[in-house]
Amino acid sequence: RVIPPSATTAYMTQSIMPQHANTLGITFGGQVMSWMEQCCYISASRLRGTHLLTAGMDSVTFAASTKVGDIMYITAQVSAIFTSSLEVMVSVFAETLAEGRVFHCADAFATLVIVDMQGAPVSIPFQLEPSTPAEKLRFQGTQQRRAERLAMRSTMAAVSSIRPGLDGQPLSPTAVESKRSRSLEVLRQV
Repeated sequence: RVIPPSATTAYMTQSIMPQHANTLGITFGGQVMSWMEQCCYISASRLRGTHLLTAGMDSVTFAASTKVGDIMYITAQVSAIFTSSLEVMVSVFAETLAEGRVFHCADAFATLVIVDMQGAPVSIPFQLEPSTPAEKLRFQGTQQRRAERLAMRSTMAAVSSIRPGLDGQPLSPTAVESKRSRSLEVLRQV
């Protein structure tokens, strides 16, 4: 089934409150990224994926910070559909109510995977058909962005096998699993 990217558009509005900010009243970056991920999830959910996992979010650089009292506008739209994963573009703008000024805060691409109840990837029965100039431009870059993500994932897997953890021990998959098992055992005893 063919759908336009506009059919996946999701919007969120957030009022920046004191619990969302640091001691200077500036919004925590992690809070903004959490809202970005939620908006991406809503956008991807429009493809009737009942179970979605976030596989990653491309580099997020904050162009401008927001403060307590500002209003944040987050928009997300699916920009590419692959076999069981999809790419979602998310943009963040904010408004300073005292000045009535709207400004750009951040953009990113997130990759989400549709899975079944066991966590196995599921094929997505849709194709994206971009029609506007902006949709077509985003779509043109999808293969390059995907290739870059897959190369980064491969590099990270290679590096994690030789990179030490906080305790100085290598982060090999068996070492990570062993530490995870020990942590779970400690939690069970508490």
